[in-house]
Amino acid sequence: MKLTAFLINGEHIGSTTRSGHYNVCDTSVIASDRFDLSYRDNSFTIQLSTLTYDTPEHITYIYQINNEAPVRLQPGKNEITFSHLTPGTYKFHIKAERNSVQTEERVFTVVVHSPWFRTWWAYCLYALLLGVGIWQYLRQRRPSARRDCACETS
Repeated sequence: MKLTAFLINGEHIGSTTRSGHYNVCDTSVIASDRFDLSYRDNSFTIQLSTLTYDTPEHITYIYQINNEAPVRLQPGKNEITFSHLTPGTYKFHIKAERNSVQTEERVFTVVVHSPWFRTWWAYCLYALLLGVGIWQYLRQRRPSARRDCACETS
C-alpha cells in the first residue's frame, strides 16, 4: 500500500513545497513518513494505491488516526480529504484490503503547526507582559497608599 499523492488546496506537493515557514516533506510523497503543515493549510487530501491496477474497485482502504477507531472507505475509493484539522500531531495508519487479505500497514505523521500567537514562547511572552503590568500597577498604587496614610496621621 502506497501514499501516492498529497494535495493542499488541490495542488500536488513535492519535496520543495512549502506551507507557511515549513517544508511540507523532505523527499517524494511516496517515500515520506512526515508532513509539516502551517495552520493555514490544515485541509488536505491524500491519494492511495496498491500499485496493482487490476480490479481497483475491489480494494478497500482502512485508515486510523491517533489510535481512534478504524475507518473503512467504500470499495474502489482511494482518496481521503481531511478538513480544518486543529493544530497538533496526527499519526496515520493505513492499509488496503482485497478479498479479505490485508496489505502491510503504511504509517506516516502529519503535523499541523500552531500559529505563532499560540506557541509556547508566545504564552511565555504573554505571562511576562502580564507580570510586568501587575508589577507596574502595584508600584504606582504603593506611593498613593503611603500618602493617604501620611495624611490621616497628621
